[in-house]
Amino acid sequence: AYIGYVILYFYGLERRALADAKTDIAAKMELPKIIQEVERLLEVYHHNNSFRNYATGLLDVLKLDCVESFAPKQYLASPPDFIPGILPISLKLVLGELAMDNEPVPADWAYAWFIADSKIRLSTSAKRCAVEFRKLFITKYHASFGYGMRLPVNKTKIKVSYTTVNTSFSSRTIERKLDIPDVTVLTSRIKKLLVLADQCTETLNAYSRFLGRNPELAETLDALLELPYSL
Repeated sequence: AYIGYVILYFYGLERRALADAKTDIAAKMELPKIIQEVERLLEVYHHNNSFRNYATGLLDVLKLDCVESFAPKQYLASPPDFIPGILPISLKLVLGELAMDNEPVPADWAYAWFIADSKIRLSTSAKRCAVEFRKLFITKYHASFGYGMRLPVNKTKIKVSYTTVNTSFSSRTIERKLDIPDVTVLTSRIKKLLVLADQCTETLNAYSRFLGRNPELAETLDALLELPYSL
């Protein structure tokens, strides 16, 4: 749909969640469904920068308000598929909990962090050969960090500052803060993951170029011969 209609619809979801839910029990009961709907819209329209910022900001506020509903030690489960370039509050909470528990970051959560970090620009090889890139990344991560790298409990706390899109709000800026470290601000850790990703990209470049020239030959012997032996 035309993005203007999507944002108009978003106005209503935002007002229902941030205004109506404060005084209306029925609206408050709808918050989980509103979160699901905004996530669905984000999957479809995340390529639009403005809408991506609006939706991500609202989701962060709503999920911080519902932080008590997050089960502890979610890092023991596998991460969901995150949208590249969008670092959700749920991922920050998991990484912060890993730091506070002094537990190593599991390989699949490290990969999720790398993919979701907004400062990362995925290479052509990482996009074209996503399955192979992930397998290689996790293999190299284990080789470099064993059970996983550990994160310090830094002083910066997880916080959200969101300006509402719907101008009907009298106070348009909403702020939330938790007493949980925001380890995603530590550039030294994401740089270590970036080094691994660069190694993976270099290893997959020949395979990626072959697929770029010959997409119809994917999964043939000629294509597989361009893969590293470990894959």
